[in-house]
Amino acid sequence: CKTAHSRFRYSSFSSRNFSSEFKAHQDAIRRRDTAFSKWLTENYAQTLPKSNIAKAMAYTMMLWKELSNYLLDGVLEIDNNPVENRIRPVALGRKNYLFAGSHEAAQRAAMIYSFFAMCKTEEVNPQHWLKYVFDNIMETNIQKIHELLPKNYKQSLAKNHTA
Repeated sequence: CKTAHSRFRYSSFSSRNFSSEFKAHQDAIRRRDTAFSKWLTENYAQTLPKSNIAKAMAYTMMLWKELSNYLLDGVLEIDNNPVENRIRPVALGRKNYLFAGSHEAAQRAAMIYSFFAMCKTEEVNPQHWLKYVFDNIMETNIQKIHELLPKNYKQSLAKNHTA
C-alpha cells in the first residue's frame, strides 16, 4: 500500500503511544480534513440542489463522521483501493460467468479464478502450482486434497528448500 498514512501502519508504537512524527502527520491530515469539511459546508449552499456536485457534497457531509474514522487509528486507511484492486478480477470474472455457456461451466470458471486469486495472494506462480497439482493429484488422498492448495504448495516449497 503506497499511501502516506501506511508508513506508520506497522510501527512498533501502540495506538496510545504515537511517535511525534505520526502525531505531526495526523495533525496535518486533521487540519486538511477540517478545512475540506468547512469548504463543503460553505460551498454546498451555492450549488443547485439536484446537480451531481450537490448530491456528492450532500453525501460526503452526511457520512463525514464515518469518513473521518481513519484519523482515529493509524491502521485504518483513508481509502480501500488495495482491497478494490484485489477483488477487481473476481468482479470481472463474475461478469464473464454470464457468458460461460452453462451454470456448471460458470462454477468451474469461478473455481479457477479463485485458485488463481489464491496464487496471487500467496505469491505463487500459477503455472508452477498447476503443474504441481497435476503431478500430485492422483496420489493425493481426498482427505488431504487441501494440501494441494497454493498456500500449502508454498509451504512445501519452503520446506523442500530448507531440507
